[in-house]
Amino acid sequence: MSQVEEIRKRAAKEQANIKPRKTKFFGADVWIWVLSSYEMEAWRAFETSDDPVQKNKSTAKLVQISVRDEDGNYVYPADSVDMIAGYRPASELDRIARESLELNGYGAAGAEQILKNLLGTPGGSSAPGSQENTDAASPNCTTDTPATSSPSST
Repeated sequence: MSQVEEIRKRAAKEQANIKPRKTKFFGADVWIWVLSSYEMEAWRAFETSDDPVQKNKSTAKLVQISVRDEDGNYVYPADSVDMIAGYRPASELDRIARESLELNGYGAAGAEQILKNLLGTPGGSSAPGSQENTDAASPNCTTDTPATSSPSST
């Protein structure tokens, strides 16, 4: 068996073991699904955008691509990010974003650092250009590791 065939076989087996997480979103039953590479890149495009307005909608984008029905169908279409960004309280969006990041392999510590430093949650800096190196855990880490601090050059 070639290496590519072996990878395909293992990937199919792993995907069969991935289960969505059922949760409530503003009182409704929804499922948080593991994201594809395409979906993660769509979120990262918001997160790393030079446009501060788009960057501020990165949590809403993560919610849009993560929240699905039981069959895996999107609850919100791609053009609903602006609407989701206007939902209150923001803590409900942050909770869903945190669950999505954890389910997608970032672990609790990594998800917390991403939300704090990149998404501008309370305690983090949301000013454009003020991001820090978070040293957040990589996806698929088996354990949560504390972020390391690195000296900042000011």
